[in-house]
Amino acid sequence: KDLIKGRVSRLSAEANRLLAAVSCSPRPRALAFFTAVAGLSGQVAEQARVELDRRGFVRQQLPPLAWRAFGHTLAVDYLPLREAALASLRVEELKVLHARSARLLISRHPSTTDLFLTGSGSVGDRAEELLWHLSRAGAGGEAVEKAWEAACAAVERQQYTRANALLKQLSELRLSLLAAGHSIERPDECSIE
Repeated sequence: KDLIKGRVSRLSAEANRLLAAVSCSPRPRALAFFTAVAGLSGQVAEQARVELDRRGFVRQQLPPLAWRAFGHTLAVDYLPLREAALASLRVEELKVLHARSARLLISRHPSTTDLFLTGSGSVGDRAEELLWHLSRAGAGGEAVEKAWEAACAAVERQQYTRANALLKQLSELRLSLLAAGHSIERPDECSIE
């Protein structure tokens, strides 16, 4: 782990920011998404991507021609590298990255399109990814909504084990919000057709 931390610490500040943005995502996304999360643009973003690629820190994939305007898709597959990149951040910095990711997903920015990444992009997948980012950004109320939405979508897909795990996460989020003195509305029923 010390070797990996040392390699991460030798990155430029911009490459470090891009690596952190990629590392905080639970799935591959377009370069345009991660550069927006990292607050990078233009040539600086491209130089950071090249630096990460040269060092073998990210997995890159060229999307189909129709999606190439958003750049390569990026992912960090090696868990110790992901952990080292995130460990180098202060808690507040990490929350900011998750909040920016959630805002981009909520805005449905074109770089959030999932079609060329997973072939799915279903409501449940998007809700789970939003849950991931919102809960880590400290946006508990919004995370509760997304946990419920994702659990309902899992039930609709007959993924009952996944739905159960999401409902457990929902309960934990609700309990933490209640313990902090927040009031919580009861969610509507899942509408399964």
